[in-house]
Amino acid sequence: MTLALSPLQGAAGDVVEVTTPPGNTPTRCLLVDIAGGGGGTPSDATPIDVDAAPGAPGVSVEYSRGDHKHDAATAAPVALAAGAGNSEGVAVTLARSDHRHAVLVSLPVNVDKSANAEGVLGNVARADHKHDVSTAAPAGVAVQIGNVAAEGVATTLARSDHTHTVTGGVPVATGTVNAAGAAVTFARADHVHQTAGSTSMPNQSSVAGANVTDALNQLLSNALESVKTIGGSDFDDPISDWAVNVPAALVADSSNAMISVRRFDAAIVEGVGFDGAIPAGSTAITFGFIYRAQTLPAGAVAAQLQLFRRQIPNNAAMPAWSAGLNLALLPIPANSNWQYASQTITLATLGLTAGLNAFLELTRVGAAVGDTLIGDFTLYAMTILVQ
Repeated sequence: MTLALSPLQGAAGDVVEVTTPPGNTPTRCLLVDIAGGGGGTPSDATPIDVDAAPGAPGVSVEYSRGDHKHDAATAAPVALAAGAGNSEGVAVTLARSDHRHAVLVSLPVNVDKSANAEGVLGNVARADHKHDVSTAAPAGVAVQIGNVAAEGVATTLARSDHTHTVTGGVPVATGTVNAAGAAVTFARADHVHQTAGSTSMPNQSSVAGANVTDALNQLLSNALESVKTIGGSDFDDPISDWAVNVPAALVADSSNAMISVRRFDAAIVEGVGFDGAIPAGSTAITFGFIYRAQTLPAGAVAAQLQLFRRQIPNNAAMPAWSAGLNLALLPIPANSNWQYASQTITLATLGLTAGLNAFLELTRVGAAVGDTLIGDFTLYAMTILVQ
């Protein structure tokens, strides 16, 4: 429906009531000047700033010019903080298109062995940041014998060039009984032991062209007595009351007649005997062998020797011979040259007691699985080192 209205009476800026067909509610209208038609006043005031405040119709009765312009209220943005949640904010001001946020930075914490943690600071770290490492001197406990390995509880770390204190002690005087000792300290490389019962070096004599004390002469003598070399003619012939009463043949060596050797047959178990004292305090014996194949073997082979033992007890009946103990196989290459080999066996394994004399018999078991030498086994000499 189109209503034809008569011109309203009043000046621009006046508020009048307009009533349409009878019975309708009057409508309040503001009279303005349209297209220069007169009436209304343009505003010369600066338009208010555009911001994020709630919208409002305003109360001014003036109208805005067609080319008016609003300013926009702006402010510096807040700084960025690590861990801060997203938020629209409460400021009514706006941000410019080229705005920039400040980033809060701070020094990183030291690296140590304390528990890892996300942290609580709102600051962030620069891309080229660097952590310090917390270090400290090694624990005050010196390196000692018997120390128990432990990770420790310190949160500090050790530098690559750190050093530990090592506790040294004065060595004890030489004694007559071996002992592991109970000290936790170490001995320096240039330490010196005092000879028990003497603080000087009297009564010097000569051993092998060198002047030494009588005490040292005795020590050298004891050491030499613990090493024994038995040649072919020095062995006992086991004929009666031995573990094996068949002696290995004593002959001149076929390659060098000046050497007397013992020749062990492959088909018959033969042996040689020897005896001696086992010094008190000894714990093991090293047996050395100089031997060869009597005839050239076709390839690398080995010989199996056994050792029987019988010890003379103190004020007790003579025991029977022990069972034969298989020694380590003696390797023989594909030639008939002299070979050297040795084996160390503890007195406990041998069933022998230090401080007593013992008889031993060495045999060859040609029928043993490990004995692959065809023909005679020739033994030039045997060395015995009691340790």
